[in-house]
Amino acid sequence: MTPNARNACTGVEFANWMEVMLLPECNGSCAWCVEKGGFRPNHRATWCKMVEAMKLSGKRNIMLLGGEPTLHPNLWEIIDGAARSGLRVHMTTNGSRLNRKFVQRNLVSLTGLNVSIMSDDLEKSRRETGISLCEGDLREAVGALTERGVRVRFNCNLLKGCIDSKAGVHRYVKWARAMGASEVRLAEMKGYEDRFVDLFDLFGNRWGLNRDPFTEGC
Repeated sequence: MTPNARNACTGVEFANWMEVMLLPECNGSCAWCVEKGGFRPNHRATWCKMVEAMKLSGKRNIMLLGGEPTLHPNLWEIIDGAARSGLRVHMTTNGSRLNRKFVQRNLVSLTGLNVSIMSDDLEKSRRETGISLCEGDLREAVGALTERGVRVRFNCNLLKGCIDSKAGVHRYVKWARAMGASEVRLAEMKGYEDRFVDLFDLFGNRWGLNRDPFTEGC
């Protein structure tokens, strides 16, 4: 099947991106984790070699992933080294280590940060992910980032029993705004069938949502 030309999944919008797995370890326990059965390299590059590979990639945008990337002991050196070379560095995190001090020590050279949080009810989010978040620390971290012009997006995976209704989505977005996030990304968990929530069922195609993005575009 050929992807629809209007579909971002064609890769056109992502041609200038490089994803980097900083380390495979994670302090979370998400049942749907896509990395559980993923690639595990036998050899790990030093942080210097990682930065050099980013520079030589020819890509403009770097996305740092894990595992949980904030666990890397040389996170500051990696981000700053890449940023000093003119690269736009982004990172996706579960938020477990975020507070103002951690941001000031490690993340000030970021371009954007994605924080994966399952619910505006942080206790419910903890039960789903094993990650304990402090709302005060999170708000201060987001504030410290936005003060420096770093875009902060909250990622939310829709799941039955968690965020699974239109009202729940609206409540999450309102909370994310109150926490200082500039964007919210909602994702469907297609590989987690017993708890799958279809965005089309909640919102129809009001914002361009389609049952089959590969033929209808997304």
